[in-house]
Amino acid sequence: MMRTSLVLALVGLVVLNGCKPPLEKLIVGKYKGTINISDSDKKRFEAAHVNLDAQQINAMNASLALEVKEDKGYAMTMMGAPYEGKWTLTGNSLSMLNEKIAGTTVADIKKASKGIPGVDNIDKPMTGTVSEDGSTITITADPTGRSTSTITFKKEEAAK
Repeated sequence: MMRTSLVLALVGLVVLNGCKPPLEKLIVGKYKGTINISDSDKKRFEAAHVNLDAQQINAMNASLALEVKEDKGYAMTMMGAPYEGKWTLTGNSLSMLNEKIAGTTVADIKKASKGIPGVDNIDKPMTGTVSEDGSTITITADPTGRSTSTITFKKEEAAK
C-alpha cells in the first residue's frame, strides 16, 4: 500500500513537471522595458556633467521594447534605435548578441567607429536573467561591466 502511494506520488510529480513548457518557450513574446539607473552610474553621469532628469528617463523608457522570437532571434528598440540579434539561454541566464543596430551590421559600425569609447564592445553580448515563469527579463546593457545599471523587461503578450 505504501509502495503504491509512493509510486503514484512520483508519477504525479512527473506529470505535473512535464506539463510546464521549457523556459526557452516561455520567454518568447513581447516585452516593455524600464531602465534602472544605478547610484554609481548616476554619480558617473554627474561627474561627466550629464544630468538625466526624470523626463529624460521616462522618454528613454517610452521606446524601450523587446521581442524574443522563437527562432532564437530578437528585436529590441532602445532610445529610438532598432537592434536585431540572436539569443541563447542556459538555465535562466540569457545572452543577447547584437547583429544589427539601426539596420547596419555591428561589424560595419565597429569599423566605421574605431577609437570611439564604448563602440569597441558592441559586438559583446548583453547578459541577464530570466524569471522562472518567463515574464521578466533583467539585462545588464553594458558588457564591459563599467555600468551597473539594468533594464527590466516585463512581458506584454505571447508571440504569435
